[in-house]
Amino acid sequence: MIYEGQKWSDAEAVARAAGYRLHDARGLAWASAGPKGELGIDGFYVRLPGDVDLIVFRDREDDSVDGLHLVANASKPKSQRTHPEVGKSLELPPPDENGR
Repeated sequence: MIYEGQKWSDAEAVARAAGYRLHDARGLAWASAGPKGELGIDGFYVRLPGDVDLIVFRDREDDSVDGLHLVANASKPKSQRTHPEVGKSLELPPPDENGR
């Protein structure tokens, strides 16, 4: 499980142990200002089954998880994306071939 407030290295370890490849969230072309107004996203994302990406935001000050954000259809134009609700934690499902 990944959750807000979790130690950053633990969140990375959880995602890797679940079988996911971590992608640098700064590389998302559509990324806008982060939760605290910074440009780009400090964090990682993983490709969940069903064309959904989980973006894990990092709090640089205390090196912990600052927030979780799901984006469905991330590869499509912004107007066609959806943002499913995610709470303060998420149990990672087993990855499919897109998550590796």
